[in-house]
Amino acid sequence: MSRGFVTRQPRHSPMTLWELVRYFLYLGAFGFGGPVALVGFMHRDLVERRKWISEEEYNLGLALFTKVSPILILIGGTVLGGLVGPLLTN
Repeated sequence: MSRGFVTRQPRHSPMTLWELVRYFLYLGAFGFGGPVALVGFMHRDLVERRKWISEEEYNLGLALFTKVSPILILIGGTVLGGLVGPLLTN
């Protein structure tokens, strides 16, 4: 099934908006080194380990925006929570 540019792949485990909020609260509290340092960690955690987003979705987020971490947070929040999602995840 295709939605715009991103082909949705089945997720290994479903993600809720609150799980995403908790994840980014944890990342904001304990992550260090700025967006560039967190790119690899986020890919390994969100795409490979948790399988919350696809490789294609992650790469699209990286390709479109220069401020990596905040934009990926907003994309994830929007996908899961509509207009309220970005407010809760950022």
